[in-house]
Amino acid sequence: MNPIENQSYTVLLCVDYDETVLRRYTELLRYCEIQGGTSQTVDNLYITKRNLRVTDRVIPYDLILALGGDDASDIAWRIYRTGGLIAVAFFDLKCSRSDMMPVIRSVKEVFPSLICAVAIARDASTAVTKPAELFTSPSEWLYFLNDSSPEQMEQLIAHLISSFVLHREKEIALAKNEATMEGLRQILEASPDLLKKQSELELAQLILRKLRILTGCSDTYIMTLDQKSKEPKYLAGTGAFQTDQQFQQEYARRGTFYQETLKDTKIIRMKDGVFVPLWVQGQSVGILFLNREHLLTRGTELMDIFAHHVGFALENRRLQIELEQKQAWEHELQLASRIQSSLLPKSFPDIPGLSIYGLTKSAKEIGGDYFDVIGSESSFFICIGDVSGKGVPAGLIMSELRSFVRCLALSYRSPKEILLQSAKLLLQDISGSGKFVSMLLFYWDGKVLKYSSAGHEHILHYHASTGICDAYRSGGVVLGVDFRNFSRLLQEKQLDYQPGDLVVLFTDGATEAKNAANDMFKLANLQKVVEKYHELSVKDLTEYILKDILTFVGDIEQHDDITLIAMKFQGASANPIDLTSATTIRIAVEKKSEPQEPQEQPTKTGTSPQLELTQIMSQPKLSGDTQQTEAMKVMPPSKRIGDTQQTEAMKAMPPSKRIGDTQQTEAMKAMPPSKTSGESRPIELTQMMPQAKSSGADTKQTEVTKGMPLPQPKKK
Repeated sequence: MNPIENQSYTVLLCVDYDETVLRRYTELLRYCEIQGGTSQTVDNLYITKRNLRVTDRVIPYDLILALGGDDASDIAWRIYRTGGLIAVAFFDLKCSRSDMMPVIRSVKEVFPSLICAVAIARDASTAVTKPAELFTSPSEWLYFLNDSSPEQMEQLIAHLISSFVLHREKEIALAKNEATMEGLRQILEASPDLLKKQSELELAQLILRKLRILTGCSDTYIMTLDQKSKEPKYLAGTGAFQTDQQFQQEYARRGTFYQETLKDTKIIRMKDGVFVPLWVQGQSVGILFLNREHLLTRGTELMDIFAHHVGFALENRRLQIELEQKQAWEHELQLASRIQSSLLPKSFPDIPGLSIYGLTKSAKEIGGDYFDVIGSESSFFICIGDVSGKGVPAGLIMSELRSFVRCLALSYRSPKEILLQSAKLLLQDISGSGKFVSMLLFYWDGKVLKYSSAGHEHILHYHASTGICDAYRSGGVVLGVDFRNFSRLLQEKQLDYQPGDLVVLFTDGATEAKNAANDMFKLANLQKVVEKYHELSVKDLTEYILKDILTFVGDIEQHDDITLIAMKFQGASANPIDLTSATTIRIAVEKKSEPQEPQEQPTKTGTSPQLELTQIMSQPKLSGDTQQTEAMKVMPPSKRIGDTQQTEAMKAMPPSKRIGDTQQTEAMKAMPPSKTSGESRPIELTQMMPQAKSSGADTKQTEVTKGMPLPQPKKK
């Protein structure tokens, strides 16, 4: 399609703000409307539209009136930005030559190919403006009388537009000829024989066969550069260079000559042969050799064209191989990504008293993060893990670890024991690989939330009562490291909560996400985001947290996997501090012979009284009455039980239920010992009995439960 036929042209009428001049051009526009033109206002521009019939086609053009040089320059830029084209510009200005030339120049800078018409009076002096210095051809500008009638002006406009269109058609015709020649060269480069799919040897033999036909030579060879080592590589040869050994002898004889030839882009013609460098897109890809050149090809560009042809064919084959390898690899990655995605939870169970949701965003097709929810109607395991590194190796380890955890969850109810067994199995497979895994495993039985950590990230706990999100170190040692005291450093803890509390788990990809300024998102920001969105559902909460992280990162490529899990508690709280109710309080006394792990403190204030009680009662030096006294200090007055209350409670009990110190001692002797040395041993006592003092090296755990019967003492 001819672009001239669809192009709309503009005729710019630049005139002085003078009554006589304005009247003359107003009459011109009115005459054009009478002759079939139409007028309209577009963006505060008064435009008169006309059509010019030239031979068998119609050329539309617009007449626009500009008042002065500044207005003309502004209109020219507005037309340029909208894709229009000023073909003719009339300048009817009552100013000196020095004032008019900048006006013409400002419009011509926007549209260099326009035709300029300058108005002059009949009695014009020799000082009239001569725009010849702004144009390369006399046909690009002319004078016209400023008292021309509207009919004469319209005829002049039609003539100038016709001239402009014809000149433009010639330029387009020349450009088409050049494009046709370039297309022929490209067709030569895209020869079906050289570009078809074939082996490297077949392509090299085809190139040499065409070269011999073109030049009449007999001894030829083609060598390329190895993509990895950048060393010369023999592909094929004829005559004296039919084998790689013959080429290596020639290469050794000439020494550094080949290295210099590979750096040159010009053909080197020597007495014993012609060396043709092969280049593609500024890169040297090899050398083509022939022992002699046909007389008809000497002094022509035929060898240059053929060399370009050959280089393009070699590069095309290399790209085909890379494309095939890339497509195969991408297909495998997509398949692996789908398989890995199928290993992650697609939906989350309806757990009474607990809402849970998780998501992950991998930095690559295969990620190293892992999360899972395993269980039945009565109990569930919630797991999150992070394999060091990313990509396929991390994904394989993640899949293996998932299998371990799921199988062990069928036999164990202890998060610590599952991590211990997983560590043993995993160490056998990844020992010495430099890989390791951090993991955090929670167990929920419908009321109590226990967990054990293997060197994972902090646990975020949002307290609904205070509106503060605390961060606790999870502790432990990562899986996959050969550590003799691994089992001792791995602990099992309980997380106390209140209704409405939130627990958010994450991998380091969330806090270590970086933006363009290389700033990390950090843990403090993650705590603020949890506090910000705490009222949302767990699904919306995790999605909004991820959105905020990605917004912080911006357009920077994600460098690590991001995984988030949110748990929101509903219903009754776990272990509320009320000594008058049937509530279990666990007091853990560590073995004095073993080093104690430091008590983890929250990074923010707002710790609940229940947590303070646990911290006070878990100190190894507090025993017996001291423990009971310290526990009573942190309790509200309404909950404390004095001696009077205890006495009244004892009186209200049946005689059969009362026991003294002797009975208490015998009851404790009747308790079965713990099966594992060093583990805490439960001792059940009624709440109203005196606090027993702990002694011995073993750690003891005392559960005080209101209203529970005691075993009868043995008779002597």
